Amino acid sequence: MTVTHMYADKPTALYRLYDSNGVLLYLGISRFPKARLREHENNQPWWHLVARNTVEWHKDRTAARDTEIRATKQEKPLYDKEWRHSQHDPEGGYDDTADRHMVRETLTARINDGSYSVGTVLGTGAVSRELGVARTTVSRIFHLLASEEKTLRRLHHGRYEVISSAN
Repeated sequence: MTVTHMYADKPTALYRLYDSNGVLLYLGISRFPKARLREHENNQPWWHLVARNTVEWHKDRTAARDTEIRATKQEKPLYDKEWRHSQHDPEGGYDDTADRHMVRETLTARINDGSYSVGTVLGTGAVSRELGVARTTVSRIFHLLASEEKTLRRLHHGRYEVISSAN
């Protein structure tokens, strides 16, 4: 397979992400795996399930991509969009519906009972760690509470201020 990419001739990493039971959640390739993992942390609803990762380097992007294709077929990562035949999730995606519901209910209750009073600044990272869900899930609910319920106001990336209770 020929790869046309600006880093095609540079060493490229194949990384794997596992949950606490050793289940392979995802695998991918990147020239800059630390940065790529940060992107996953910010964008993937399954990120909170990641307990460990491995990184193996290949001589170039073509070698890494060939290995990725073989590994995806053999190892069947749970949330990899290129492999959609998982017995656990035929669509290859993590359904964060229950997580979103829990975050919304928890935040609304804390705003209404005064635990998060008017003026409190909330961050997606801190709330996601506290509630044990992905940052992207919290971000969706913050956006909802700001745009529809008007209980939060967006300050800047990942930060919202409580402006009123839902009562």
